[in-house]
Amino acid sequence: MTRVQDVKEFWERNLCLEKYLGSQYLTREYFEEGYNLRYKYHYHIPREVGELASLRKGAKVLEIGVGMGIDTALLCKMGFRVTGIDLTEKSVQATKARLAFYNLPAKIRTGNAEDLEFDDESFDVVYSFGVLHHTPNTEKAIGEIHRVLKKDGIAFIMLYHRHSLNYLAHKITNTSFDGTKDDWCPEEKAYTKDEAMDMFSRFSKVEIKVDYLFGTGWGWANYLVWMPVKKILGKLIGWHLLIRVTR
Repeated sequence: MTRVQDVKEFWERNLCLEKYLGSQYLTREYFEEGYNLRYKYHYHIPREVGELASLRKGAKVLEIGVGMGIDTALLCKMGFRVTGIDLTEKSVQATKARLAFYNLPAKIRTGNAEDLEFDDESFDVVYSFGVLHHTPNTEKAIGEIHRVLKKDGIAFIMLYHRHSLNYLAHKITNTSFDGTKDDWCPEEKAYTKDEAMDMFSRFSKVEIKVDYLFGTGWGWANYLVWMPVKKILGKLIGWHLLIRVTR
């Protein structure tokens, strides 16, 4: 079984999205390039965060897996009171630097999704985008989310979708979802909608949508396919399971 330490070491080497950036680390250009690239392809994130803000305005939010802090900053701008954790020191450093640059308040620290260092019922909202399929015991992490959410609290989670074009392409080409042939991501899973429903069955309400046809690394294919077509196909065979649950 993969160790949490293996996952940590991989993401210390491979800060999410950084391999696609050409700007100097932690400069204005770096922050702007990362923001523009993420939301150019992940067009659904601002929409989903906006819906969360309309449901729980000004809520206390825990973000699990801050990456380089792009979504963290968005959550802050939407008026949430944000606490963010990440397994890696590099993500914590990058996120703190981004927030400081834009003068946004949040509490950021290292932490393990499978063993959250927070009291029961501490948060109104938990947000985790593309993280839990990389931890060895995803079900344990989901249990921790349930524990730290307040009664009637909402969690928004993205997990990879097995019944997707992107999953099929990676299996045919024998490539890692998030690593490279020389540095394979040690833990990466994808789920069907039914499997996700089962994993979140302890919650009182579970809603799952599918979106996002192509992965960021598809390059020229993203330019050949018209965006309205990608959005339509994304709802059928998209790579992201968008899971919103109520405790």
